[in-house]
Amino acid sequence: MIFYRAIVICLLLLTSQFIEAQVFKVDTIQYQGSKDKFINIVVMGDGYTATEQAKFLLNATEMTTYLFSQAPWSNYKEYFNVFAIKVISEESGVKHPNTASDCSSANVPVSNPNTYLGVTFDYANIHRLVVPTKNGNIANVLASNFPNYDQVVILGNSPYYGGSGGAFATATNGPSSFEVAVHELGHSFAFLADEYYAGDVYANERTNMTKETDPTKVKWKNWMGFKNIGIHQHCCGGQSASWYRPHNDCKMRFLGREFCAVCSESTVKRIQNLVGSTIMDFYPKTSQAEICDQKTFHLSLIKPNPNTLKVIWELNGIPMGTNLDSVVILENQLSGNENTLKAIVQDTTLLLRDESHNTTYTQTWTIAPKSTNQIISSGSNTFCIGDSVILSTTQSSVYQWSNGSTTQEIIVYESGEYSVISTDEEGCIIGSDTIKVAVNPLPQVSLNFEKDTICLSELPIDLSGGKPEGGIYTGENIVNGTLSSEMIIPGNQEITYTYTDENNCMASTQQSFYIDICSSTDPIDYSNDIKIIPNPNSGKFSIIIQNQWASNAVIQVFNNLGKLVFEKNTLSDEVDLLSQPAGTYFVKIKMEGKIIYKKVVVF
Repeated sequence: MIFYRAIVICLLLLTSQFIEAQVFKVDTIQYQGSKDKFINIVVMGDGYTATEQAKFLLNATEMTTYLFSQAPWSNYKEYFNVFAIKVISEESGVKHPNTASDCSSANVPVSNPNTYLGVTFDYANIHRLVVPTKNGNIANVLASNFPNYDQVVILGNSPYYGGSGGAFATATNGPSSFEVAVHELGHSFAFLADEYYAGDVYANERTNMTKETDPTKVKWKNWMGFKNIGIHQHCCGGQSASWYRPHNDCKMRFLGREFCAVCSESTVKRIQNLVGSTIMDFYPKTSQAEICDQKTFHLSLIKPNPNTLKVIWELNGIPMGTNLDSVVILENQLSGNENTLKAIVQDTTLLLRDESHNTTYTQTWTIAPKSTNQIISSGSNTFCIGDSVILSTTQSSVYQWSNGSTTQEIIVYESGEYSVISTDEEGCIIGSDTIKVAVNPLPQVSLNFEKDTICLSELPIDLSGGKPEGGIYTGENIVNGTLSSEMIIPGNQEITYTYTDENNCMASTQQSFYIDICSSTDPIDYSNDIKIIPNPNSGKFSIIIQNQWASNAVIQVFNNLGKLVFEKNTLSDEVDLLSQPAGTYFVKIKMEGKIIYKKVVVF
């Protein structure tokens, strides 16, 4: 059947943008596997009304059965899914406008049914050239119902002979219709030319059509002499004498014949190119694998019928098995920690002689013996009492730690040796190295002062009494181990002593003593000569020195938090605390090289 000039797919998609999406029921005729991995043939009917969909499905199923009874399609049936889209037409039949010059010899009645895909006879003035004309509807149906198709077959609901190739293989459901469909798929699927001379406009260099007459250069040179393959001249009319075909009795010339070797090879190459690798799946799923005792490696293959796949398994270049879907690799077969396992799959079909066409596919694993479990520490394995470390191991299914824990990670507080045994999803039992944890004790720290009361006049003093020596004293008004007299007020003073040992373990203790105003420690006690008048008071008071033994003084007043709230360098003026809240204040008087404290109450 003539290979008509199909409208390109991009034009179909452009047209489909202006047509409302139409969803039809999709039935499965043949299913081998994932639509993403197998070749998807979609069969659509035209001229089948809503009440004729059972007829369409029967026609589509019978066409599918016939297609895969024909070599080389029968050899690769397992590579195909087939689906039927039940396109509903308003009226039954196929259009026949009776406009072709050869209509009189066909004896087909004139008809003009309203059909969804617009299949018609008389295309390009050739009666038997049956072509779908509503390309926008075709593109829309495919986009809305089965966009990931690889090949489309359209069946016209007519008992009369006809069909065409091109973007969509088309045939009627009349006599020889299934044979016509197979022929047309030679055009649409395998890109074959007719091997009868259809006219100069259809003459072109194709797999099975050429002007080359040199047997060493012709496209099918690898087949020369095989089952009558040669360089056979076309005839008749036009420039037919310039064109040659490989065979005189091929299905691309006469219905009811077999495909010649050249056309079969082109079909097989197209099938293999669409499928890609014959390895549909594999296990393990990743290219890196570890073996504990043994592991099974498996291929899921898509196989021709008869099966022409040759499978070779190699471990580090050494054959491990032939024509097997699976092999078992033992741990003692491995060499070191990096091994390469290859499964080499080649289609050795005799239907191919094109050496440039790849038929070999390889799945490779890098495998190693199962390594011991790693134990990972969250920090140092040596620490002090009160701290801890988290130990975790490689992810698995079941865990058994040496301390009885059964989780992937454990928190360790005590010294000891820790290890783990795990069992993975394949039942492999793997141990680990031992990790040591050392927990150091805290140092024993004490703090004892010689006195429990210290006079303000004794400050500053260097603190001592912490054991072991070499620690740090901290607290209010303590700087570098010295209790300062600055900003300090009478009351309890709490001291903290902290010691860090050679293991960096640290402990602290606290001790307090009382800071009192006391009387002057000078041989001459001047404190009785100093009066605060009035005391208590409302916020203003004077400082009176009765014997006038000091000509100048520095006066500082602190609140009970030790904050300086007043300061002056003379005794002559009043002390003004009116802006301060009521409470107890301490007056610090520096004069003649001496320091005297007095307490004052503001109400």
